[in-house]
Amino acid sequence: MIEPVARAGEASPRLTVVLFVHGARQWLGEALDSIAAQRLESSSFETLVVGTLPEPERSRLLAGRSARFLEVEGPELGRKAAAALAASRGEVLVFLEDDDRFAPTKLAEVLDRFDADPTLTYYHNSFLAIDESGRALDPPYFRRDAVVRTARLGRVLVSPRTPRGTLSYLRGLFPGYNNSSISVRRRMLEPWAAALAQSDLLVDQFLFVAALSSPGSLLLDDRPLTELRLHRESASSASRPSADEFERLRRLSERNLAVRTVLLDVARTSEDPSVVRYVQGSIALEEVIAKLRGAHQGRSQSALLLLDLLRLSATLEVRSYPSVVPLAGLSVASPRLAGHIYRAAKQFVA
Repeated sequence: MIEPVARAGEASPRLTVVLFVHGARQWLGEALDSIAAQRLESSSFETLVVGTLPEPERSRLLAGRSARFLEVEGPELGRKAAAALAASRGEVLVFLEDDDRFAPTKLAEVLDRFDADPTLTYYHNSFLAIDESGRALDPPYFRRDAVVRTARLGRVLVSPRTPRGTLSYLRGLFPGYNNSSISVRRRMLEPWAAALAQSDLLVDQFLFVAALSSPGSLLLDDRPLTELRLHRESASSASRPSADEFERLRRLSERNLAVRTVLLDVARTSEDPSVVRYVQGSIALEEVIAKLRGAHQGRSQSALLLLDLLRLSATLEVRSYPSVVPLAGLSVASPRLAGHIYRAAKQFVA
């Protein structure tokens, strides 16, 4: 059933699961089932389904489930996240995309981690990649370096006392990647609600930057508590894009750049310059990728982009994608050849 926002005398849940509804509604039932199968008392968490879901599909999917539906029109993910933040009652927000699934112990693990460390504001667990049928994919199929480094490092705690430098020691862990792997403490996110609502995309990056810019600790966990579904329509898809798809990806880079300027404003509130350089590195990387995806720029502009990328080469984002740097250098001499190699190697990031 669809529950009211609160009942008189009812204790607030500890966690709020925020389930984003996009265009992958064919797997929404599986996402909801994975929430219902959690090994945590149902009174400890609530579920907010956020997005647009027409009738009778809404009633069919939510029938018999303890979930609230929050209608938010439009594709902008940041608006959905900000609306969920305002409507949530839990002290910790746990995010899930409509095409992904939680492991049965996910919520219990999240609650344990936040209870164990009152300073914890951001928790990122590892994930397993699955295909459209829900079958596990071999780990090297997707981001091999993340799998290897996560297994070797185990849990990585970034406390306020941790020297952050360029944050490059997190390379390969992709801490600001995959909403379905991220949980945040509500009080950390509330001051950023207005900026979050402006984020068209990259909510996972926003949550990471907001946590880095706020007092508190971040924990990266090697346990795969999320199943990340790779399919043709997903941003994480590894399928070879067509010419039309590359045009869509080029436009996506332009949207990403707009969001990253919002992230830069957030980072500039931090007293740690490494957070600003982290976002600057992500912007420099995205600008080069936008060019490789088909944006038409002259060689002089390519040279400027390369210099900016080299200046920020030690930052986490740039070091996470080392193959982009030589392609940026090649684009100074031959933009066409660099773009061709980029497409052939499928070195695009969403």
